[in-house]
Amino acid sequence: MLTQMGDDSKSKEKYEEALALYKKALSYNPTSVEAKSRLDNLSQDMVARYYNLGRTYENENQLDSALEAYEKAYIYNPNYQDLADRYTRVKAKLQGNIPLRAILFFVNRSSQLGMETPMIQSLQTELASKSTSKKFAMVDYKKVQAVINEQAKGLSDSLNDSLAMDLGRILGASEVVVGEIVSEGKKSNKFIITARVLKVSSGDVVKEIKISPSFNDKEMADFQNQIPGLAKDLADKIVKEGWF
Repeated sequence: MLTQMGDDSKSKEKYEEALALYKKALSYNPTSVEAKSRLDNLSQDMVARYYNLGRTYENENQLDSALEAYEKAYIYNPNYQDLADRYTRVKAKLQGNIPLRAILFFVNRSSQLGMETPMIQSLQTELASKSTSKKFAMVDYKKVQAVINEQAKGLSDSLNDSLAMDLGRILGASEVVVGEIVSEGKKSNKFIITARVLKVSSGDVVKEIKISPSFNDKEMADFQNQIPGLAKDLADKIVKEGWF
């Protein structure tokens, strides 16, 4: 009965009401394939509907309405297309003078090959969680990587500050984060990890943060699982020193 009532509400374009009814039907019968299918399909329809509505408002510079639509879409699926990036950009514009920051790349010169990518991903997660302070906003990681993959080779042969400035302008960021990972001395279990924030308009270094972690043999054997902790330590130091 509840599923049928949901279908009726959907046919009348009362989508929120239909969702509530499908959820209620599923709560009464959690194994109902029909109710779950209805709920999943309508949720997919809703995220697309609100996403497209948000884009329309954004193109018309109705940013308040765009943000409201993106927020509704975000509830259904935060990973939908470039929703997270659009939501972040509109929110930053509305708040005014809020730095839009993008973590671009870390140059890895350490003994641990391949640690730069999970390091960036973990640092993005840590700093994005801290952006709720409304002092800054982060460009979505997927958006950054897409621009790097599309543009970097045509702009520069190496990962340097000049490339960072160009990528920052393409991304619309006011500040970008770049970094370096090196092994300390001859020992492969000691590292120096440096993160720098650069102002896109001038190329000036706003701040430079370093951490110098070391690990025992057991930790080195399971090194990938140490990376989130490194990112957290770096993010905590960044916040403590008033960078973000």
